[in-house]
Amino acid sequence: MGWFSDLGHYINPFDKSNVITGKGGIIDEAGRGIDDKLLGGDAEDAADEAAALQKSAAVEARAIFDPFAALGQQGLEQAGFLTDPNAQFNYLQSNPLFQMGLDNLNQQTQRTAAATGRLSGDDTAMQFNQNALLAASPLLNQQTANINNLLGYGLQAAGSQGNYLTGGAAAEAAGIIGGQNARTEGVNNLLNLGGSLLGTYLSDKRLKSNITKIGEQNGFNKYSWDWNEKANELGLYGESFGVIAQEVAATHPDAVVLDDNGYFKVNYEIIGVSHGA
Repeated sequence: MGWFSDLGHYINPFDKSNVITGKGGIIDEAGRGIDDKLLGGDAEDAADEAAALQKSAAVEARAIFDPFAALGQQGLEQAGFLTDPNAQFNYLQSNPLFQMGLDNLNQQTQRTAAATGRLSGDDTAMQFNQNALLAASPLLNQQTANINNLLGYGLQAAGSQGNYLTGGAAAEAAGIIGGQNARTEGVNNLLNLGGSLLGTYLSDKRLKSNITKIGEQNGFNKYSWDWNEKANELGLYGESFGVIAQEVAATHPDAVVLDDNGYFKVNYEIIGVSHGA
């Protein structure tokens, strides 16, 4: 509810008839129409709904990666295996494939040594030791690859979920700015200022190059910059001074509006900063 739709209450707060000044009365309904149509209420609601929808979609999309994140968690829990000899030894001792492979290699070594009369030879003892390494190597390599794959799944899932969370937050922020812009535009319409405010200038970072900080004013960073080719197309040339709209929007969205070309403008009067060097 906007301030025009509250007009009836201020005219007569004791009227309970709901006919003229009460809730749902003539003045109340007229005020709602002014709020929604002239002062940007409809546009503000649309911006809020669009932002909420995008944020909800981002949360749902993020949930798709939960199983992969769980796999990554398993990889983290097993990651100590990659550098811990004791963990690798325990893994081999509990793996029936290792014992089976070792037994087969030892039997082959015994048969060969018996045929050559070398059962008690040093070379036979050395071969038994090598058999343990031969049986262990492929199993350790496979387990290492499995853990690395789990970690890879987790890393990719975390990155994707982070992107969706960032996108959801950006959508919510855009809704806040969009809603405020709708209200600002509505006030501009009411004052018949043709959609522009006194002291409002283009200050979108996308239109600037060679940006250099030159100081601060009223808590805002001030910069010098050169207008780039995109700005030239809008009739802006050479060097200029002031703030960056994206920075101002982070703390004072009420001072930032979009122009007809989709670029941000800053109302320097609102933030108390001089436009210029």
